[in-house]
Amino acid sequence: MIKLDFNKLAVCIKVKRGKRGLRDAAEEISSLSASTLSRVEDQRVDDISMSTFLALVNWLEMEPSEFLYQESDIEHFKPDYSLADEIKLLLGSSSLEPKLARVLIAMMDAGLKTIEKS
Repeated sequence: MIKLDFNKLAVCIKVKRGKRGLRDAAEEISSLSASTLSRVEDQRVDDISMSTFLALVNWLEMEPSEFLYQESDIEHFKPDYSLADEIKLLLGSSSLEPKLARVLIAMMDAGLKTIEKS
Protein backbone atom coordinates (compact mmCIF):
# COMPACT_ATOMS: atom_id res chain seq x y z
CA MET A 1 0.00 0.00 0.00
CA ILE A 2 1.29 3.47 -0.84
CA LYS A 3 1.44 5.88 2.10
CA LEU A 4 1.99 9.60 2.48
CA ASP A 5 4.96 10.61 4.63
CA PHE A 6 3.25 13.21 6.82
CA ASN A 7 6.41 13.70 8.87
CA LYS A 8 8.46 14.67 5.83
CA LEU A 9 5.66 16.88 4.55
CA ALA A 10 5.45 18.63 7.94
CA VAL A 11 9.21 19.19 8.10
CA CYS A 12 9.31 20.61 4.58
CA ILE A 13 6.40 22.95 5.33
CA LYS A 14 8.05 24.18 8.53
CA VAL A 15 11.37 24.77 6.79
CA LYS A 16 9.79 26.66 3.88
CA ARG A 17 7.48 28.69 6.12
CA GLY A 18 10.33 29.62 8.44
CA LYS A 19 9.26 32.36 10.84
CA ARG A 20 6.40 33.57 8.65
CA GLY A 21 2.93 33.21 10.06
CA LEU A 22 0.53 30.49 8.98
CA ARG A 23 -1.79 33.02 7.36
CA ASP A 24 1.00 34.46 5.21
CA ALA A 25 2.06 31.02 4.06
CA ALA A 26 -1.54 29.95 3.41
CA GLU A 27 -2.09 33.06 1.29
CA GLU A 28 0.88 32.05 -0.87
CA ILE A 29 -0.71 28.66 -1.41
CA SER A 30 -4.07 30.37 -2.08
CA SER A 31 -6.26 27.28 -2.05
CA LEU A 32 -5.46 26.40 1.58
CA SER A 33 -6.68 27.88 4.84
CA ALA A 34 -4.30 28.67 7.67
CA SER A 35 -6.08 26.11 9.85
CA THR A 36 -5.55 23.34 7.26
CA LEU A 37 -1.90 24.28 6.90
CA SER A 38 -1.55 24.20 10.69
CA ARG A 39 -3.15 20.75 10.96
CA VAL A 40 -0.86 19.31 8.27
CA GLU A 41 2.23 21.00 9.70
CA ASP A 42 1.45 19.69 13.21
CA GLN A 43 0.55 16.25 11.81
CA ARG A 44 -2.95 16.41 13.25
CA VAL A 45 -4.41 14.76 10.14
CA ASP A 46 -4.72 11.13 9.13
CA ASP A 47 -5.44 11.93 5.51
CA ILE A 48 -5.62 14.94 3.21
CA SER A 49 -7.36 15.53 -0.08
CA MET A 50 -5.47 15.21 -3.33
CA SER A 51 -6.02 18.91 -4.05
CA THR A 52 -4.53 19.88 -0.67
CA PHE A 53 -1.57 17.55 -1.19
CA LEU A 54 -0.88 18.89 -4.68
CA ALA A 55 -1.24 22.51 -3.55
CA LEU A 56 1.34 21.89 -0.81
CA VAL A 57 3.73 20.03 -3.11
CA ASN A 58 3.52 22.81 -5.70
CA TRP A 59 4.16 25.44 -3.03
CA LEU A 60 7.14 23.43 -1.77
CA GLU A 61 8.40 23.13 -5.37
CA MET A 62 8.86 19.40 -4.96
CA GLU A 63 7.60 16.27 -6.68
CA PRO A 64 4.63 14.38 -5.20
CA SER A 65 6.63 11.15 -5.32
CA GLU A 66 9.09 12.60 -2.79
CA PHE A 67 6.38 12.22 -0.11
CA LEU A 68 5.08 8.76 -1.03
CA TYR A 69 6.41 5.38 0.04
CA GLN A 70 5.46 1.74 0.00
CA GLU A 71 4.32 0.60 3.43
CA SER A 72 6.70 -2.35 3.24
CA ASP A 73 9.66 -0.21 2.13
CA ILE A 74 12.17 -0.26 5.00
CA GLU A 75 14.28 2.37 3.26
CA HIS A 76 11.49 4.82 4.00
CA PHE A 77 12.70 5.04 7.56
CA LYS A 78 15.97 6.56 6.41
CA PRO A 79 14.95 10.21 6.04
CA ASP A 80 16.27 12.09 3.02
CA TYR A 81 15.78 15.45 4.68
CA SER A 82 18.78 16.47 6.67
CA LEU A 83 19.46 16.73 10.34
CA ALA A 84 20.28 20.36 9.58
CA ASP A 85 16.62 20.91 8.62
CA GLU A 86 15.48 19.46 11.93
CA ILE A 87 18.01 21.55 13.87
CA LYS A 88 16.91 24.67 12.04
CA LEU A 89 13.33 24.00 13.10
CA LEU A 90 14.24 23.30 16.70
CA LEU A 91 16.46 26.33 17.11
CA GLY A 92 13.93 28.58 15.38
CA SER A 93 11.12 27.62 17.71
CA SER A 94 10.22 30.41 20.09
CA SER A 95 8.62 27.98 22.53
CA LEU A 96 11.64 25.69 22.87
CA GLU A 97 14.34 26.42 25.43
CA PRO A 98 17.88 26.29 23.95
CA LYS A 99 19.01 23.61 26.44
CA LEU A 100 16.11 21.35 25.48
CA ALA A 101 16.80 21.99 21.78
CA ARG A 102 20.40 20.80 22.24
CA VAL A 103 19.23 17.64 24.03
CA LEU A 104 16.72 16.86 21.28
CA ILE A 105 19.34 17.47 18.59
CA ALA A 106 21.72 15.05 20.31
CA MET A 107 18.96 12.43 20.52
CA MET A 108 18.11 12.82 16.84
CA ASP A 109 21.76 12.61 15.86
CA ALA A 110 22.20 9.40 17.87
CA GLY A 111 19.05 7.91 16.36
CA LEU A 112 20.13 8.71 12.81
CA LYS A 113 23.57 7.18 13.43
CA THR A 114 21.89 4.00 14.70
CA ILE A 115 19.69 3.83 11.59
CA GLU A 116 22.68 4.37 9.30
CA LYS A 117 24.55 1.47 10.94
CA SER A 118 21.72 -0.98 10.31
